[in-house]
Amino acid sequence: MKRKLRLLLFIAVLVFCAFQLYIFSQQNFGSPKLQLRWDSVQIEMRHTLRDPLENVSHVSIKSVPFAVFKEGFIGNYEPAPREALDRPGDYGKPVIVGGKERVLAEKSMGIYGYNIIASDKIAMDRIPPDFRMTDCKFWHYPEESELPSASVIIVFRDEGNFKADLSVYLKDNFKDKVKLFRNSKKEGLIRSKKIGAKYASGDILVFMDAHCECGRNWLVPILALLAHNRTIVASPVTNVIDWETFAYKTTFREKHHHGIFEWGFLYKESKVPDMELTSRKYNSEPYRSPTLAGGLFAIDGKYFFELGGFDPGLQSQGGENFELSFKNYIRVVEVWLDNEHKQYFYARQPSMEEYPILNISKQLEFKKEHECKSFKWFLENVANEVLDYYPPPPPNKYWGQVMLENTKTCSNWEASSAGERNIRMSPCKSDKKSQLFRLFRLNVKGQLIWDEFCIETKNDILYIQECPVQPTSNWSYLEFILEHLMVCKEFCDMSNLIEDKTFQSQESDK
Repeated sequence: MKRKLRLLLFIAVLVFCAFQLYIFSQQNFGSPKLQLRWDSVQIEMRHTLRDPLENVSHVSIKSVPFAVFKEGFIGNYEPAPREALDRPGDYGKPVIVGGKERVLAEKSMGIYGYNIIASDKIAMDRIPPDFRMTDCKFWHYPEESELPSASVIIVFRDEGNFKADLSVYLKDNFKDKVKLFRNSKKEGLIRSKKIGAKYASGDILVFMDAHCECGRNWLVPILALLAHNRTIVASPVTNVIDWETFAYKTTFREKHHHGIFEWGFLYKESKVPDMELTSRKYNSEPYRSPTLAGGLFAIDGKYFFELGGFDPGLQSQGGENFELSFKNYIRVVEVWLDNEHKQYFYARQPSMEEYPILNISKQLEFKKEHECKSFKWFLENVANEVLDYYPPPPPNKYWGQVMLENTKTCSNWEASSAGERNIRMSPCKSDKKSQLFRLFRLNVKGQLIWDEFCIETKNDILYIQECPVQPTSNWSYLEFILEHLMVCKEFCDMSNLIEDKTFQSQESDK
């Protein structure tokens, strides 16, 4: 049972000291007023759900000072140094599995997506490295009586075998601090999070994916920040934990980044603008972010439901239904984007225009009742760097699979072990799932694009790179022949399958 109660598997790690939170602390679960909940994807409806808008204690409605910085004076919630130990995984050291265990480890990675053998060797209270800025240790926060309580909500399913009955283990080791609920039917990730939020009794809801590990003094800064301003949504800067060795690695250190997005609505990170950084007195203070990674954030519970909570129509992508993720995107686009900006999304994801739009009347009504500002306003006033990093994509002329003429071989891409992306030829796929992941598009600027990457040529070799802000490609599609104007019509692929290329296309309406 050593694996599961480190706040589940930990592949992404959180640090807090500033906002965008810097979560990092292996804090005891008792202080201050932390009510930790594990909400599984299978929740039995035997417990009473709270009224989401009931008036619980909610200290967060008060104007509580966020924190006081006292350089050289250790903060009032800073935990004492732990005894140095030499256990597997402590201080972020990798756990290397060899011999006969290696076969079992590789099998577990194939099934569960992480190395169970390595995980079982690591103590549940392993000591993580402290990657926080030194300043983080000198912040002094309000007294416990002034801080709100918190419930941590974790949704999980299809984990590796537990070494003991989970319900019994939680009861014996965590008393009432950890609750396990099970759904009576499969609800999916998003709805399960909302169900967990309704069960939660804390003032603050902390949503964590099931692969998170927390570092030093991670909770108090969140509570103090949200007590100071209940409309803040606290989002973490994530570090990395290796899925194979559980090595714990830092990412940005003191170089602050925040969340933005590209026009396919993939989450991206960019450097925080200087204007935002210089508006703060200390480098460890909170800073604003236009968007966040949806699996990791904290929010005032009452405010969460005032905003409508999670859209119940959003579902989690599963292996049995890959289309769910696409439908989620469409739902968000049709509710929140202006017509001008919808066309950018559908230019980036042309196949999604074929999917029906499900009932979004309640979401549109909520948007109207609350007089939400336009997406254009959001881009101009909040996410104003998005257009600098990701200009609107040019309209498509054609999109579809790229196939060798008179063959059943189609272009595909694959990532090498070195991280390089290469074009390959492989048998064409007729099933819809495979096609969606092999779609190329040719736009009016002459760019041939797969997903967010451009197909370029150098010395008659095709390669994939991030699309430049100013298009430089020169592809054309004439009489069912796709060719690069700087290269012969021969499609120089690694398989030496040199033929004219037929672009199985669907002409774009855009």
